[in-house]
Amino acid sequence: MPSSSLAASSLNKLINQLKDNGSSPKADHKIALEVLLETLEAGLNDNLSQHYFLSAIDPGIGKSLAVSKFLQVWKERNFTPASSVLIGLSRLQEIEGYLKNSGLNKEDVAVLTSDHTYKELGVPKEDHPSARVMFTTQQMIERRTRDKSFADAEEFHFEGEPRSLRIWDESLIPAAHLVVHADEIAALPLVLRKAFPQLADTAHHLNGRIYSSEAGQRITIPAEFGKLPDGIRSIRNAKAIETLEALSRLAGQELEPVAIGDGIAELAGAAAPLPEDFAPVVVLDASGRVRSTYRVWEQTGGPLRRLPEVTKDYGNLRVYLWERRVGKAPLKLPGTVEEVVTAISDLIEEDRTDDQWLIISYKEPSIERQLREALRSDVNTRMHFLTWGMHHGTNEFKDCRKVVLVGQMSYGAGGYRALASACGASDPDKATLAELERGEYRHHLLQALTRASVRYNRHGQSGTCTAHIIASPNLGMHDAIAQAFPGCAVERWCPDEKDLGGKVGKLIKLLQSARNQGMRRITKKELRDALGIAAANFSRLLGHREVTSWLDQNHVRVDRREFILWPTFEPLPGDGFTIDQLDYLDENLEPET
Repeated sequence: MPSSSLAASSLNKLINQLKDNGSSPKADHKIALEVLLETLEAGLNDNLSQHYFLSAIDPGIGKSLAVSKFLQVWKERNFTPASSVLIGLSRLQEIEGYLKNSGLNKEDVAVLTSDHTYKELGVPKEDHPSARVMFTTQQMIERRTRDKSFADAEEFHFEGEPRSLRIWDESLIPAAHLVVHADEIAALPLVLRKAFPQLADTAHHLNGRIYSSEAGQRITIPAEFGKLPDGIRSIRNAKAIETLEALSRLAGQELEPVAIGDGIAELAGAAAPLPEDFAPVVVLDASGRVRSTYRVWEQTGGPLRRLPEVTKDYGNLRVYLWERRVGKAPLKLPGTVEEVVTAISDLIEEDRTDDQWLIISYKEPSIERQLREALRSDVNTRMHFLTWGMHHGTNEFKDCRKVVLVGQMSYGAGGYRALASACGASDPDKATLAELERGEYRHHLLQALTRASVRYNRHGQSGTCTAHIIASPNLGMHDAIAQAFPGCAVERWCPDEKDLGGKVGKLIKLLQSARNQGMRRITKKELRDALGIAAANFSRLLGHREVTSWLDQNHVRVDRREFILWPTFEPLPGDGFTIDQLDYLDENLEPET
């Protein structure tokens, strides 16, 4: 690489910045970053072939910073060569990091978005065609190129021509994967009947064909959905509009209904892919080494080229895995949330450090409120929450050294079939679907955990981090963790087993000890003080299935303020009776008739 090239100068700046941050790239890391920068320079000079160039470099090593330094050097050279850049982001918040690290000014950039705050970071809309660098979202690129070529999408152009260097920051799926529930189609006729009766009939007939089709039979999505009538949004039903838009993108395709249990079916497929002339594109995706979507795309002839991929040594990451049913449905079962909250609150209360905690769980059912109520206010200030689906594309929690993951992102049978279709496999076999599922678990694990301190990189070593993962059994999660984080330590964690301690085990031991000492009563306050927990958390602890089971088995009664450890008997009025008298009564009294 010539020392005067953009790539060489950018690499020098990048290495100096990494050194200032306390890290020097290993040899293989340096090579991967160098090849990435050379690819960026080739794209800027219109010298890339019509492919997607995947750079799978682990979080924290410097791939996004490499792009920023490349833009910085290009600006320092007065934007020579005279070219242009389009950067598609998964989250608009990432623009600020690019601007900070590249030194680009407002007059250098255009921000194509409907968000007023981020629009103001760039030039006015009428000046977009003259801004050297354009930032937008991946969703905007996908939406504005539907049913047209990239060359015809003038809003992305620079001086009347498609921008030369196109960068896709984060995961890329070549087409949108779509799943439509049959019940959602069945609900359309009632919503559409008055204003759009013909479309209502089409939806009714489609739903009938879904349920009358035999196993393996494909049905064609009616062409009538392809172009939705003007004024369709006047129905003011967001779910119906979402269903109609999905059917519109699937119109004309032959799809096999996917049975998902309880007599329910889904339609799973993919929309039209990104236009062919969108390539060449440089894709920055840390999950590229663990996600199976790229492999399936390659096998089906996708125009993918892999750049050198590198990972870190995750020896500083320690993972504790609790395998128990923790999907969205099991979490709604009585006592399940309480059990999970108790296990997590035990961890946090027993932590004697000042470390920040990051908890990632479902948006619904949520555990945030119960967990905050279960912990002291001073502990609450060290807790941060994200939900699945929002667990990527942010560095806000990079200083959290403790992480808890509750559950996992799961797409269901229809979802994985749709994902396969989006990657070019329209008729996937079971092995392909299973591999896609495992790859998605690895992908989400990598993205979730690297929001925290493990994303740091110091001379090829990850940051120090402790993670507790609660995941459903039979998903191969142990192997998924090991593959996503080479070198990490994975240990079994079983807070639902009484022998392993925790607040549940300690409470049961305290109660048993009190009984062994002959105590008939013990107050709740005595037990709370002994456990060192707040009243709200103690009440939640009493609802734990192991505690209630022990109380029932040992005939322990719980009153408002105390536990009655042994049953008591109050004497009846009178002088009592003898055993002989009881025997006489038993022999001589006749039963009532």
